[in-house]
Amino acid sequence: MVAQVLDYAAELSLLSYNDLAAIARQTLGAGSGDPVSERVLGPDAQEEERASFIDSVTRSLSRGDFLLLVVGDGIRAGLQQIAGLLQNRATLGFSFGLVEMAIYAAKGSLGPYYVQPRLLLQTEIITRTVFIAAGERTATTKISKVEPGGRPQTISEQEFFDQLAQVDPTYPDRLRAFFDQCRAIGCEPQLRRRFVLYADEPTGGRLNVGTIAKDGTVEIWGTAAHDHQFGEPIGRRYMERVTAFLPDARIKDDFPSPANWHIRHRGKTAGPLDEMLSHQDAWLARISHTI
Repeated sequence: MVAQVLDYAAELSLLSYNDLAAIARQTLGAGSGDPVSERVLGPDAQEEERASFIDSVTRSLSRGDFLLLVVGDGIRAGLQQIAGLLQNRATLGFSFGLVEMAIYAAKGSLGPYYVQPRLLLQTEIITRTVFIAAGERTATTKISKVEPGGRPQTISEQEFFDQLAQVDPTYPDRLRAFFDQCRAIGCEPQLRRRFVLYADEPTGGRLNVGTIAKDGTVEIWGTAAHDHQFGEPIGRRYMERVTAFLPDARIKDDFPSPANWHIRHRGKTAGPLDEMLSHQDAWLARISHTI
């Protein structure tokens, strides 16, 4: 089974994005179009977003950047053999895990059944040290700089923070520190096309309290979309409290649907990340109060 899932990854890494889209069309019975990007981005995504998404998927396919899981109601011993298999397939950049799903039921009954997932094995993320050779035409190579290993992160995060650093070299460290404080109050940053700050809702959904793009801008959009479910304007109040500490900010609420209400900062939908981080204590307080 382990060898089989690794072979799946090897086959998948040979596909182009067009191959993947064609398989999706065939599986879903779609006559035309790109069902992959449509399912992920939605039908209203802009061409620039689609192009960026296709580039990212193409890179992931070529690098073998996959999460491979073997899931079963019983996982046998033999992790050393599995580790050996993984080392033999080291040319792909996948992560691998075993998940045991233990199933329980009352004795002699036909249900209900209770499933308990247990994470048994996950590959270790290796932090790399990079050696940079000086001079392109020197006869001998020497080590000119040794970079200490950074915190483990996905390829997507690396690309995001690299591009963010081009806007302002201080942004990556400042934003990571801000994310740590967000997690401490129950707000989870998740990287999609951008970093989205999510807070869990009592209805089982998630509330988007901010979106941070790799160009160093922040948007607060659609926070009031679920207020009708809460029975009180929680999202609207959050936006009001944010505009209270931002100079020249207002809520644009002249749309029929609250899902389109958003904060405009100095006349723009997207405000500078530097402005938000300079008020990060106030921002965190508003997020915490909303949660």
